[in-house]
Amino acid sequence: MSPSVSSPWSRGDPAAANLGQTALGDPTIVRAFDHEYGLDRPLVVQYGSMSAPPARQPGQSQLTQRSVATDLAQYFPATLELALAAIVVASVLGVALGTVAAFFTTGCRTAWSASSPWLASRSRTFGSG
Repeated sequence: MSPSVSSPWSRGDPAAANLGQTALGDPTIVRAFDHEYGLDRPLVVQYGSMSAPPARQPGQSQLTQRSVATDLAQYFPATLELALAAIVVASVLGVALGTVAAFFTTGCRTAWSASSPWLASRSRTFGSG
């Protein structure tokens, strides 16, 4: 996990957000957490470690407690499948609705023409300038 540069100025405490209430009462656990995630280092060092390109594994997920690379390998195929399915559905609906719209180009003006020729002539004049 890369430390947040804004954490010294923010009101949130990473240890408080990730550790339970009983763990927060033990300063040894809080110090171990800060050391594990580099929060005990100077701000310049934290920024350097965050902005440097990763030369190793991306780290460990706090949610699943597994490697981020493992989580990405597990969930990326399903994400890609969902994205491709959404593209196919949007394309099919777009072509179908575009085709329907091409057949009914005049829209409401056609319905007004059938009921009132005067209204239709005014709408054409107004619409064309």
